[in-house]
Amino acid sequence: MKLCCNPSFSQSFDKMPVPAWLQHMLCSWMHTACFRFSGGFVVQQSCCREQYSVRLTRFVITRSCTVFTELPKAVLALHCNTIGNWATQLPGLSPTDLDTHHQGFLYAPQDTLRLDLQPGTYESIHFDMDPILIDELMGTHWEILPLIEAYLHQRKTGMLLPAVPMDAAVYRLLTNMRNSHAEGEDLDALLINTIASLLFRYKCALSESNTPAAGNAVAPVFR
Repeated sequence: MKLCCNPSFSQSFDKMPVPAWLQHMLCSWMHTACFRFSGGFVVQQSCCREQYSVRLTRFVITRSCTVFTELPKAVLALHCNTIGNWATQLPGLSPTDLDTHHQGFLYAPQDTLRLDLQPGTYESIHFDMDPILIDELMGTHWEILPLIEAYLHQRKTGMLLPAVPMDAAVYRLLTNMRNSHAEGEDLDALLINTIASLLFRYKCALSESNTPAAGNAVAPVFR
């Protein structure tokens, strides 16, 4: 996933070591890269598997800026916003604010996404998933079906389901995952169990919500 300060991606970020005061946030089981740009710097961590990926991104912004993200392929993602309120725009949708301490579900087409960032710290965790894995872990849940349909047909317009507050149980799941030193099959089992638990809690929250969905997602509620 590429990041740049302009939509043409002609101004690349400069790679740098992770600052010492951010070493504590790194996950031992993730691939890590850190980049400097005119507005601050970003730490990107990722762990990719055949049916899912876990991506943790933290921005430290020193001056107002716009960052563009180029997705190599369309994604279905459960997102957890742990720090900061994000302002983003999925293709075909109005600008959307994604609040801290909330989780939601999105479909983003293979395209360029725009992030408008004010000075401060931002962090999000994304779980990109294959539709087959979602069905196995979540079962048929009608709010999710339009996003899966859009993904399978490579629709050009993004879709965003409602964000719901992350409770203490969600934070425990994320903390245990991030602090794990598991490897191999043990790590795979931990990540699948974490994703399944997060999807279950999100599904329950959706079922209890009457909040209208954003964009063209089917109403009952990422960035």
